[in-house]
Amino acid sequence: MIIVAEPKPLVLIADQSDTCMDDFGHTLMEDFRVKWATHGEEALELAWSNEKPDLILLDVGLPDTNGYTVCERLRKDPRSQDIPVIFLSARTDTMDPEHGYAVGGVDYILKPFDLPVLRTRVRTHIRLKNRTELLEKLVSIDPLTGILNRRGFDQILETEWKRASRGRYSLSVLMIDVDCFKAFNDNCGHEEGDECLRQIAHTLRNSLLRPQDFIARFGGDEFAAVLPVCDPDGARKVAEQLKAAVEQLAIPHPDCPVARHVTISLGLAAVIPGMEGQTRSLVEAADRALYQAKRAGKNLVGGGVIYDGELMRTSQKADAAPEKPAVLIVDDAVFEAQILAEALGDEFNIHIALNGRQGLEAAARRIPDLVLLDVSMPGMDGYEVCRRFKADPELERVPIIFMTFGDRERESYGLSLGAVDFVSKPADFELLRLRVRNHILLSQQFRREHDLVEKLRLALSDVTELQGLLPICAWCHKVRNDQGYWEDIAAYVGHHLGTTWTHGVCPDCQHQLLHDSTG
Repeated sequence: MIIVAEPKPLVLIADQSDTCMDDFGHTLMEDFRVKWATHGEEALELAWSNEKPDLILLDVGLPDTNGYTVCERLRKDPRSQDIPVIFLSARTDTMDPEHGYAVGGVDYILKPFDLPVLRTRVRTHIRLKNRTELLEKLVSIDPLTGILNRRGFDQILETEWKRASRGRYSLSVLMIDVDCFKAFNDNCGHEEGDECLRQIAHTLRNSLLRPQDFIARFGGDEFAAVLPVCDPDGARKVAEQLKAAVEQLAIPHPDCPVARHVTISLGLAAVIPGMEGQTRSLVEAADRALYQAKRAGKNLVGGGVIYDGELMRTSQKADAAPEKPAVLIVDDAVFEAQILAEALGDEFNIHIALNGRQGLEAAARRIPDLVLLDVSMPGMDGYEVCRRFKADPELERVPIIFMTFGDRERESYGLSLGAVDFVSKPADFELLRLRVRNHILLSQQFRREHDLVEKLRLALSDVTELQGLLPICAWCHKVRNDQGYWEDIAAYVGHHLGTTWTHGVCPDCQHQLLHDSTG
């Protein structure tokens, strides 16, 4: 068996003194690996490199900038904020230990120093750092399954959100729930339940093939996965792999209505994060997708819409401004969809779907005020998506604007399907904004008029008698109707009450007719 020794801790020394380099060379290199920097910017580059130092010895008086400023920059950057910094100072007139501790230093040593004491203090601070990291790691590990716990998941998601927001790439989250796990516990006992969770956790972790993907126990029988640089289609493939891997365990579950073995349901959500967005919103979106999968029958994968992180904020203010109109962009070209979202996002609440199926699912969850629909998409093209919108009673009144590259000859065909407009790519964003705004206003006005007519129809259907003043001619007994015309009173009453008239002669008229005929 080959035993690989752990590498020595790495110490970065930022100091321009040749004497200091010679002294440190003999003192520290026995126990540590050493890297040197003679300027502040060089020290920052080394601290932010792939091989992070375990500790930094930082001279206060560097030639390009002082050590306090360097330390402040180290503390503000996530890549270096946890690296302990020991300040070195040779002159008492610049010595300010209190300020050094205030900007994030862990120790302050004056030159010339006792080298054995320096080595001991360096070793002590590295040991403290390693112990802190170990405690942090233990706090983030679920003791039952050995994978990340909720705290670890939150930390990883927060880090990946910031990284994705800088790179403007998609970040996906999976929420995973064991189907009918309470019934499993009740039937098999809690010890078997714990073993079941351990097997599932082990399987989920081993089924994530990319090193940047993480799985965590979210709580109880619920798990969660973080998938950086992963769009909804990629996340769905991962979700299907995880679902199949758990099924292959074939853990008996006699009380499961879905199968005779343990299964899982999954919900996914993806986002292109914004710096001001909230990770909680992404988790909530994935959790809603999981709920839909459970309601649809379990052992399913739900969700698959890509969201814009800047628009996933939830306002807690009671006096918040009215919500922007919702525009759903359905386009398989992620980059083009994102450009559209950025061009329209200040006026509209933008949601993005990367194919027709995702677009229909997104619209079913929340009916948009308008859809920008790409014509040419794999699997289900825009025309088929439009047909399905118009066939759905809940979605048929949503205005749809087709978008395509120069396919003008099919514009009449698209409009015949019920679309309200046809825009050629690349779009004039200002003109597109005006058209989107106008079609939403027209749609809202049409809905208001439709609702008003419906209310009037229902009100008239409840009318059982005519009320109020009714203009009637004293000579011919005609009645003036709502349009200002005079009509026979029998016709007027029949129109308003829906009655059918039959003719006869009342007794008084019979008597008068008989009197006239014999008189």
